[in-house]
Amino acid sequence: ETELRPRIPEPTRAELMARFEENQEEWRKPARRKMSLIEVRIRDRLSTDTSSPTPELLEEARHTARERIDLALRDLQNGVPFDEVARRYSDGSAASEGGAWGWIGRDSVRPRYQTAVDSLYELKSNQVSGIVSADDGFFIVRCDEYDPGMEPDFQAVQPQLLEKHFRQNYNRMLAEVVQDLRGKARIEPENLELFHSAVVTAGVNVHAEVSDVEPSSVNLVSD
Repeated sequence: ETELRPRIPEPTRAELMARFEENQEEWRKPARRKMSLIEVRIRDRLSTDTSSPTPELLEEARHTARERIDLALRDLQNGVPFDEVARRYSDGSAASEGGAWGWIGRDSVRPRYQTAVDSLYELKSNQVSGIVSADDGFFIVRCDEYDPGMEPDFQAVQPQLLEKHFRQNYNRMLAEVVQDLRGKARIEPENLELFHSAVVTAGVNVHAEVSDVEPSSVNLVSD
């Protein structure tokens, strides 16, 4: 690698910029938040097990669910830790983990949780929402941590762009050297991986005429 690298031409600023613009999504890091959630479901409060509850039963279940989420909010306001309140009141699958969901993207959840996530993205780190109403239940949301993400920046990703340029050209040049030496070989090597490793240095010497460029370090392109 140290022999081939000096023979790889440095990319121009225009070439790097073109590569950057073609692959901006590769460098984009979307904003995200770490969420903890207390969830109280209306259907879990139904007094009878039915797939088609009457409006009266649903209203009764909604009232019971509202009373439960009110108790959870009261405990939070009285200083009870969020994870303890979640274990006590939440119906969610993460209740045993203190309501912790981990990192959540804005559009990374099922539709029934979208109102909770919309509330999450209005909170700052360590901030807790009020009661969030949804069609099938109620939520209390805490933003545990905030990551603003990153928009692609040409200057910031130049080292990666340069390394990618080097790696692609290095692999191409190495493949050409190996292919040429294999063509000149009298026998086909049984272990191509060992053969590739063994011919790198020899291949560079054989093909020294490929480039007259003197060895030099690759410098970042500035604006």
